[in-house]
Amino acid sequence: MNSEVQDIIDLYLQIVSNLDLDPQHDVTIEQLKNERNYCTIFRIMFPFLEKEIDNIQKERNPTGEKLQGLIEFLSYPVLTMDLSHISGHSIAQGDLRHLYNFLQILLELSKLYKDQVIPSNSSSQQSSTPPEQKSGSDYFNDNADYDQLSQDSSKVKTKQIPKYKYGQDQKMNPSQDKNATSKKQPQNNQKESSDRKQEGKKVLNSKENQLIAISNNLLPVTQQQQRIITQDPNIATKQKNKQKKKNQPKDQEKQEDQIDMDFSGISEIDYDFLEQYDEEEINQLEDNDPTKVKYIRELQKDNIRKLLQEKMKEGEDLVDKSEIDDFIDEQIKVIKLSLGKLKIQPPSDEKETMEQIIKKRNQYKEFLKDYLKTYQQKQKKQESQQNKQIHTQKQQSKMNQKKKDDLKKEFENEHLSMYYKLRDEKLNYLRKIHRIIFELEKRKIIDEKKDHLQMRRQQNIITRNALASVENAYNDKISMLKDKLQNERKERHVAGVAQKSILSKLEKELKDEKIKQIQELKDIWRQEKERFDYLMKDDGELEKRILQIYKKY
Repeated sequence: MNSEVQDIIDLYLQIVSNLDLDPQHDVTIEQLKNERNYCTIFRIMFPFLEKEIDNIQKERNPTGEKLQGLIEFLSYPVLTMDLSHISGHSIAQGDLRHLYNFLQILLELSKLYKDQVIPSNSSSQQSSTPPEQKSGSDYFNDNADYDQLSQDSSKVKTKQIPKYKYGQDQKMNPSQDKNATSKKQPQNNQKESSDRKQEGKKVLNSKENQLIAISNNLLPVTQQQQRIITQDPNIATKQKNKQKKKNQPKDQEKQEDQIDMDFSGISEIDYDFLEQYDEEEINQLEDNDPTKVKYIRELQKDNIRKLLQEKMKEGEDLVDKSEIDDFIDEQIKVIKLSLGKLKIQPPSDEKETMEQIIKKRNQYKEFLKDYLKTYQQKQKKQESQQNKQIHTQKQQSKMNQKKKDDLKKEFENEHLSMYYKLRDEKLNYLRKIHRIIFELEKRKIIDEKKDHLQMRRQQNIITRNALASVENAYNDKISMLKDKLQNERKERHVAGVAQKSILSKLEKELKDEKIKQIQELKDIWRQEKERFDYLMKDDGELEKRILQIYKKY
């Protein structure tokens, strides 16, 4: 297997392991070209693009179009950068360079998903708290506008404790109130751990949701968002309540300020997480450890909840101010019953009856004086106790308010520090991704230059080969012509030699023939001469011979 192919397969396996998907054995390039795998990866990392991914997956487009759509969604809504150097068509065709660049970007995003989303999901599985699950899984969900986030946070329903109105329960008997309070206290003590979880689950922190929503956004924080982070999200409602309270009496305003409870500033508390760790173990950890940060945050939330519960109990004690009136009513009833039991006796004498009446009147006056003294003493004691209680309640409410404000400030500062840390981490990851993309573009330009140089070299080699082939063809033709000429010369030479030999033979033959002819002529001449000589002797025969020779020639 090629080393580049092995590197690409290793990148894909790392992405699958970061997303907690089932690892595939024997992964091949053909499987990496499959568009369904990338649709599942995008659906896990970017749930806010689920509808678009489903639409892309349902469409019947040619190969490469779905990948191109995923790359376009990755370039604009997620990273907000140009990824035109990565093509889905080339990935579908099996281009290793485009596939390597695409998988490298997905690897960095999967690392970010693993560092931010998976730890929060694991903690939420332990504590079964829906707000923290939401805050962990919505890391890549907050690329919408901030106005939409504020609207979503305003739609969150915050449950409040009902207000107690002074004066509604004045007609209740003190014995019933005491029995009711005595029944409530053991129930609260028995169900303290369960009630803490239920009360924490009933309350949602809109401010924390806004912080999470802004921290999940990849864009920088604006001034308006910074104001919303640092301010209380319930400012508008509190101002309306203050304007209404100004029109009411001061006593009722104090009671409502003490009794009115608003748990909207406290998010859900993870009690399972608090029970899982000890303070000694947490103190041994570093300050930047996420478990330590979360433990401190949950402790602060629990302290705020306890303060608000104490404030609520103080408001319940204000209802018992009707004890004095109830006590007076009971005393009047007792006196009426005692007077009703007196029997009407018939008068024996006027003096005795007058003396008895005067005596009883004096006794009744003394009884009333004693009762008034005791009642005034009790009333003074009760007034002093009430004044002391009011003074202590005011001091305690001031202290509690101060503690609450300090805890709120610490809580807000902690949230801001966590937000800035998350933002810095995201910026670092984005810088890494930008650096990787810059290196990829640089590598792309270098590869294009290399490809261009290689193409030029190949073209030069092709032209050289063509010229060499032409030269070879011409050289072959020249050599063939030379061979032809040499062959023709040889043939001419051979023909000349043969012609010369033939001519010489002919000359010899002609010479021989001429010599023979001459010899024959000589012989003939000799014979003729002999004959002539012979004939000269006979003239008639000579003439006959001459005529015969003449006829021959």
